[in-house]
Amino acid sequence: MKAEEFLAYVKESRSKPTHKEYKTGLNKFVEWYGKNLDEILAERKADLTSEDATQRKRFVREIEKFHMALINKGFTINSARTNSLGILHFSDSLRCL
Repeated sequence: MKAEEFLAYVKESRSKPTHKEYKTGLNKFVEWYGKNLDEILAERKADLTSEDATQRKRFVREIEKFHMALINKGFTINSARTNSLGILHFSDSLRCL
């Protein structure tokens, strides 16, 4: 699944506000992480296929760091969580393949 496919799926299957929240959160994560969504998916796929249990959990820790970075920027806990949901579900979309 590519980034465009994921966003198209969310737009089709979720409410308009949810799609907007996911897209906003994904854009914030891309800015924070410094890589585009397709590069992020490639990294996530490599992590999930790794034999190393620590490597498989690496991206989850990156999302936690992103969440904390949002809080440190002044976002409330709930706003930081909402902005983290898009990247969380995006990265988990690989598990469905």
